[in-house]
Parts: sequence; structure tokens; C-alpha cells
Amino acid sequence: MAGTKKNQKAYLEVWLRRMRKEFSGSGRLTEVALLLAGGDGNKFTEWQMHLRKVMDGELEPDLDLITRLERLVAKPIRANLTTSGSDELFGSLF
Repeated sequence: MAGTKKNQKAYLEVWLRRMRKEFSGSGRLTEVALLLAGGDGNKFTEWQMHLRKVMDGELEPDLDLITRLERLVAKPIRANLTTSGSDELFGSLF
């Protein structure tokens, strides 16, 4: 069990560094708080404060928050991959 806690802590530290970098741009944390609040002004303020505490290391994020933030920062998959596109990806293998 101790190893698992140690691994979780290490993962969270790496994840937090990455999220801090993602949200370092001006207005990014505010934008994410707006998205999470779904347009509700009261929830926006709560989300903004919650996210700030997580980014400052005062609160540990739960799995739901980690998942939601990962979805928001994930790069979109290129939807228009065709056979020729996949040949470009794997061409050097064949």
C-alpha cells in the first residue's frame, strides 16, 4: 500500500506541473472555470477558487477533476485521416 500512495503522489506532482504549465497563459484558468461552471456565475466563482487552490497545492484534486481537466487540455484528434493519411503515419514501417 505504501508504494501505491508514493506512486499516486508522484503522479499528482507531475500532473500538477503539467496543468500549471497549461494554465499559465493569461486567462486560461478563468476560461476553464467558466467551462466547468457551465455559465452559472456562482459556480464560476467557486470553480475559480477551487482550481486556484488545486494549482497552488492547497487541495488535492479528485479523479473526476483530473479527468475533466485532461479532457479540456487534450489535443483534438485529426478527424480527416484517410487511407493515404494512415500511409503517412505507417509508411516508414512497411
